[in-house]
Amino acid sequence: MDEAKLRRGTLSLTTFAGPEQLLPLDEREVPAVLDFDFRKSVPYPGEWRANFSLRWSGYVWADTAGEYRVEARFDDGCRVMLDEHVLFADWSRGSARTASATVTLKAGWHPIRIDYFQFIDDARLLVEVRRESGGVPLPMSDFASVSAPGMESEKQQRVSEAR
Repeated sequence: MDEAKLRRGTLSLTTFAGPEQLLPLDEREVPAVLDFDFRKSVPYPGEWRANFSLRWSGYVWADTAGEYRVEARFDDGCRVMLDEHVLFADWSRGSARTASATVTLKAGWHPIRIDYFQFIDDARLLVEVRRESGGVPLPMSDFASVSAPGMESEKQQRVSEAR
C-alpha cells in the first residue's frame, strides 16, 4: 500500500438505487463516519428515501498485530469484508439486529468494504472496529481512502453522465 496516496479519515462511498447495487447514483469521498440513523444523520446532504444501498470502501489501520472485532448494528441489510474476506453478510430485510466477527490482523493497512441497504421503515447503521482487548472503537483517522486531487468531482461527473 502506497501511504502517500491515502487520505486518512475518509472512505469512498458509492450510493446505489436499490439493494442490488447495480445502478450507481453517486460516488464521493466522505468522512469515515459509520454511524447513521438517516433521519438525523446522513453520509452527505440530500434526500434519503427508502430503497437505496451504500458501499463504503477503503482501508483500516491495525497499529499492532492481534485480534480485532468488527461489529455492525443495522436495519435492513449489511455485509462487511476485510482483506477481501466476507466477515458477515446479512443481506435481507428485517428489523434492527447486530452482526460481528473477530479477525486476526497483521500490523498495517487492510482493505475494508461495508455494504448497507435500506428498504422500508427504520434506517440505521453503526459499524465499529476495535481491538479485541481494547474495547474502544478505532478513530476516523484509522480509516483511509485512496484518492487523487479532483477525484471526487470527476467521479460525480461520470456517474451523472451515466444516468
